[in-house]
Amino acid sequence: MEKKIKYLVLTLTIKIMKKILIITCLMASCVLFFNACKKKCCDPKNPDCENYDPCLNITEANADFTIGEYLGDIRYTDTMFTEADTVYGHNSICFVPKHQNDSFIWILGAETIRSKTLCRSYFPADRDYSVTLITQKNSQCLIGKKQRDTVTKRFHSKALRKLSSHDTIYPRLSPFWGTWRGSNTDNPNDEFMVSFGYIANPNRVISCATPETVAGLPKGLWPQAPFYLDQGEMCISGDNYIGYKSILRTRENIPDGVQGSFALSYKAIIFNNRITIQYKYNITSYQNWLKTGEKAPKNTPFTLVNKTWTGKKISNEILR
Repeated sequence: MEKKIKYLVLTLTIKIMKKILIITCLMASCVLFFNACKKKCCDPKNPDCENYDPCLNITEANADFTIGEYLGDIRYTDTMFTEADTVYGHNSICFVPKHQNDSFIWILGAETIRSKTLCRSYFPADRDYSVTLITQKNSQCLIGKKQRDTVTKRFHSKALRKLSSHDTIYPRLSPFWGTWRGSNTDNPNDEFMVSFGYIANPNRVISCATPETVAGLPKGLWPQAPFYLDQGEMCISGDNYIGYKSILRTRENIPDGVQGSFALSYKAIIFNNRITIQYKYNITSYQNWLKTGEKAPKNTPFTLVNKTWTGKKISNEILR
């Protein structure tokens, strides 16, 4: 009997010890696991973590895209891309996906194009156009989810001007044409007027400035005549690229110490009936003009200043 009791006690003790050992091991494993998480990471979206789940970073196919005017020439000048649903058909109109996908198919008129982005130009004016993007995502993570998506959007093409160089009607239909009031962002309390559109003669609009020539920048260049008649380089130094609600004016590459003009360049965009103009100019020539009222000599130092001007339209006419 005594041997039996000793055997039962020994057996019970062994079982208890086993349970204690198992519990101890589990606790140690938990401590090691949590310490490892603290030392490393436990984010299933982070590829550096041990519990990384690649499917959490995979999104469904999405064919949404942006329509916009691409201004400038990437080979020679600055460029500008502006989202728009109304465009000037002569410009390069680009269609750009908003999301990453594995394949892209564009349908534009009779064309079917396989490329990530699509650009076309010379759309006939006064017409509506539709463009469709079909996208595909190839992932085992998306089984049972959206792997293919289709989006169609429309845009309207307009003409900047008629073929005649003496056209004086179309330029005045530009959203830019007219007079705006605002200020530089570095001095918001100092308001002044800026206008777009050049009028030397009410019956003639000169080709280099319709409606892209801006008058009033930098502050003090006012009125348009006679200043812009005398300072021809304000109109011809550089290239003008005109979008329906965006304008890019570039300046020529002029060696320092040679150019005597303001060398004005800018990017202007209209959004929600307000205009923002990011512009640069040669401040030494500008200061010389403020003091003397004359164009600076050609050996004037060349120092560019950057400004941003914002404003709202106060008239569809060019105010003096």
